[in-house]
Amino acid sequence: MSKYDSIVIGAGASGCASALLLAMNGQKVALVESHRTLMPLIKRFKRQGYWCDPGFHYTGGLHHDGKMSVYMRYMGLDSMIRPVMMDQECFDIIRVKDREFRIPWGMKRLRDYLCSEFPKSSAAINTYLDYFHALNENTAFTNYDLPYGTYPDEIIDSRSLYRYLRDLGAEKQLIQLIGVHGSIVYGADLLETPAFMNAYIMWSFYNGTGTFINGGDALVDAFSKRLSEAGVDVFLGSPVTKVDIDSQRIFRGVEIAGETMLEADHCVASLHPQRLMNLIPDHGVRPAFRKRVNGLQNTASFATIFYGTTIIPEPIKHANEYTFSPDRKDAMDGTFAIMKTDPEQKNALTVILPINSNELDDLFNIDRKEEPEKYQSLKKEIGKRADRALFQRFPELKGHAEILDIATPATYQRYTGTPRGTAYGLKQSNQTFSLTTRTPVQGLFLAGQSLSPGVLGAFVTGFMATASIIDPDPIWKELRKCR
Repeated sequence: MSKYDSIVIGAGASGCASALLLAMNGQKVALVESHRTLMPLIKRFKRQGYWCDPGFHYTGGLHHDGKMSVYMRYMGLDSMIRPVMMDQECFDIIRVKDREFRIPWGMKRLRDYLCSEFPKSSAAINTYLDYFHALNENTAFTNYDLPYGTYPDEIIDSRSLYRYLRDLGAEKQLIQLIGVHGSIVYGADLLETPAFMNAYIMWSFYNGTGTFINGGDALVDAFSKRLSEAGVDVFLGSPVTKVDIDSQRIFRGVEIAGETMLEADHCVASLHPQRLMNLIPDHGVRPAFRKRVNGLQNTASFATIFYGTTIIPEPIKHANEYTFSPDRKDAMDGTFAIMKTDPEQKNALTVILPINSNELDDLFNIDRKEEPEKYQSLKKEIGKRADRALFQRFPELKGHAEILDIATPATYQRYTGTPRGTAYGLKQSNQTFSLTTRTPVQGLFLAGQSLSPGVLGAFVTGFMATASIIDPDPIWKELRKCR
């Protein structure tokens, strides 16, 4: 039996960040991951000479003073990662029904662009973006000049994004545009997402969006080196089979691979909260808490289709493109193609398709080992739908783009353990917001994209969990120097 100060469950972006932050601040840390590699969702793979990025495409906060840049500098990742900023005039193309919108980054550019596209809604746009500014300027995690823990309760607007924009008098198509752009980033629609959550998450994208040379591998390699330098004990291929909690609801340790016990006073669980509930014994949390967590809604599941092609259509050479048909009952019409995530390498073109509940049932009712042909048949059907969507949008690719591989929700569940391969974990709603890094178990904390989506959200929740274990003030002081 080994004794640690803290154990981190899950070596995704939030788990790696948590483990590194704790170790950098004097803790003896164990990082436990069921997969054989760090960051299994973010690590690239290669097919027929093309690099495929299954889980990392782009991130916000990459401008010099952006949150992502500051965190990377503090954790010592910046010297190993080369960011590439996306086109300031258009980083996302969003096609809603019969209109195409080219979204710039930079708040002034965004304000000017939206007002030019929707002049009748200029007042609503200005109020909406002014709220962005006010909320983020008055929150410590987005304004490092503030004391740690500063949070603007008085201006938190918990109305749904739809109701907030409607009450401002915004036009219907503007509301649709803002709503679908948010759903791309955090996986919940405008009827579910609170206005303040949209403002927090989208702020970083609207201020500086980019990607990395070597895509997701840049993060994996940088964290691998820094975790080793910081002395973190990394246990790969070691699934946690039990979280040990005593009768007083105090965390004691974890069992890995059904046989090895690791003891610690603290634990950061960066896996999906509903998956964590399966590892906690009945006495570990009150039934009401378990029921509340298990009752939270998950985001949609997607299939990712990787194409090998030497032709990249002009619109998506430097931007991502998304197509939505919001008035159609069938959400399957929403498709989006991702740009080549590494401009210096031979990368696959990525198409992502939403998967409806019937398809999900089919995928998860199949035993892949006993019925491999049936599973492959479903993948082929998904591939045909991707072909139709891609070639209808870009006919010039027909005959020049070939499917290299397909990752289904079953694939993502196998790699990440998320229920039914949910793309962003729990939905960002008022209900989910009541879930914080703290749990009813003394010494057990949460982190990960179910609390805040994306790589940047993972870093933020990792920092928050760490700040619950050790004194945050010295960290905050050093972090502020990294602006």
